[in-house]
Parts: sequence; structure tokens; C-alpha cells
Amino acid sequence: MLTMSAPVLADFLHVAHHMREDERAQWLALTGAKAYSPDSLALAAASGSGYRWAVRDEGRAVLIGGFDEVRPGVYEAWQMSTADSWARWWRSFTRISRRLIEWMVGSHAHRVQVVAQASRVQTHAWYSRSLGLTCEGVLTGYYADRTDGLMFARCA
Repeated sequence: MLTMSAPVLADFLHVAHHMREDERAQWLALTGAKAYSPDSLALAAASGSGYRWAVRDEGRAVLIGGFDEVRPGVYEAWQMSTADSWARWWRSFTRISRRLIEWMVGSHAHRVQVVAQASRVQTHAWYSRSLGLTCEGVLTGYYADRTDGLMFARCA
């Protein structure tokens, strides 16, 4: 059974050390780092501004997400999951993510946005079909490695 609560640093570390390969690749593209460092990712994710949440399976974090404030009323959504949990819990993760976006747009934000690498086509479909986000277009050279990103958003 899945439970939700505020994450602690150990949760960020666990998920970062067991994260899906496509999420690792996006992190490298975003930061421009030469090699993946789960410890660096965990510290960066834990220390951001905004809201943080963890989903646990039998007490162990399997999904961590958050909303970082970009400017008043505008939040960047993000999440990371363990490789094995996505296959098992993706429907639950979808419901949780959709409800959290609705909560943010309904009470804290007039805009929630997320950027995905242009190559992550399945992620784009999940954002638009499952989470109800609108694709706003291509951000040419958005990532540190100069790959393109696609911006998705939901506005109040």
C-alpha cells in the first residue's frame, strides 16, 4: 500500500540511487554534469524552494516530487521515481500527480509548468493525456547539453 508524507534526506538519496535511466539522462542534460551523481541530485532536490512530497511503498520512498516556485504564482513541477516502482505503480503515480497539480493550481499557483527533453516522447504523452498539461512548444537548446525541451503547463 502506498502512503504519502513529507520526504527526508534519506528518501531523496534512496530514490536518486535507484532512479530510472531516462530521468538520470534528463538530470545530466539539465545540469551539464559529466557523470551522474545520485548524492548531488539528492541534495539539489532536497534543498530547492517550494513544496516537497514522497510516496512510500512499505515505508521506502519510491517517488519524490515537488513544486519549485519560479516566481509568485508560477511553479515548476518535478518528480523522480525508482526504476522498479514505475512499472508497478504508474497508475497510482498518475492519480497522485494529477491531484497534486490540481491542488497547486487551485490554491497556490496560477501556473504549474514542467519541461521534458524533446526525446522523451512517452513522457510527453503522459504529461498531456494523463496529467492534463498543455504542450506550449519547443524550447530550442533549453538544456545545458543544448538539447531541446518541450514546455508543458496547466494554468488557472
